[in-house]
Amino acid sequence: ETKNDKGASLEDVARAKNSQDILKYLEKRKSRLGIAPVKTRSEKLKEIAGNIQALDENLEVENKVLISNQAKEKEELDQKQEKDRTVFAEKQTKELEEFTRKLEKEKMNFSEHQGQAKNDMDEKHKCETSKLNDDYNHNMKGLEDDMQTLFTAPKAAATPPTPECPVCLEVMPPPTQIFTCPNGHLECGPCKEKVAKCSICKEPVMGRATAMEQMLRTIFNKE
Repeated sequence: ETKNDKGASLEDVARAKNSQDILKYLEKRKSRLGIAPVKTRSEKLKEIAGNIQALDENLEVENKVLISNQAKEKEELDQKQEKDRTVFAEKQTKELEEFTRKLEKEKMNFSEHQGQAKNDMDEKHKCETSKLNDDYNHNMKGLEDDMQTLFTAPKAAATPPTPECPVCLEVMPPPTQIFTCPNGHLECGPCKEKVAKCSICKEPVMGRATAMEQMLRTIFNKE
C-alpha cells in the first residue's frame, strides 16, 4: 500500500478530507483485489455494539431455553416424585394389609392354641377330679365296710388282752402265776423255775406280780 512521506495512505488522506468518492473507489478496488476494507473507529464500535447486542440476544434466547428446560425438568421431576410417592404409598398400603392379615392369622392361631390348651386343661382337671372322686368313694366305701364289719360283727367272747411270757412266748391268763423283775418285766411261773434271771434285762426275778394277776382275774372275770 502506497504511503506519503508522513506515513499516511491514500485511504487515510481521503478519510481525513472526507472524500467519499475516493473512499468508494478504494473500497471497490479492494473488493476487486480481495482486500478487506479498513473499518473506521465508529464502524468498529458499531460492529462491537452489534456483536454485544447479538450476544445479549443469544444470551436471552439461551436464558429462555434454560428457563424452559428447567421448568420442563422440574415438571418431570415433580411427576417422577409424585409417581414415586404413589408407588411408595401403594407399597406401604400393601405391606400394611399383609401385616394386618398376618397379625390376624397369628391372633387366630393363638386363640385356637389357647382354646386347645384350655380344653386340655379342663380335660385334665376333669380326669383328676374324677380320679379324686373315685379315690374318695373307694376310701369311703372301705371305711363304711370297716364300720359295718365292726358294728355288725357277732358278739363273741373275745380273748381279753393278756401279757405274754418273753421266755416261752405263751400268754399268761388266770390262774397262771406271774413273776416280775425289779424293772417290771413279767415271766410265767413254770419259766421262773427254769430261768432265775429276767430274759430281758438279766435282773433276778424276785417275786409275784400280784397286781397284774389281780387285774387279769378281773378282766377274765375270774374273781
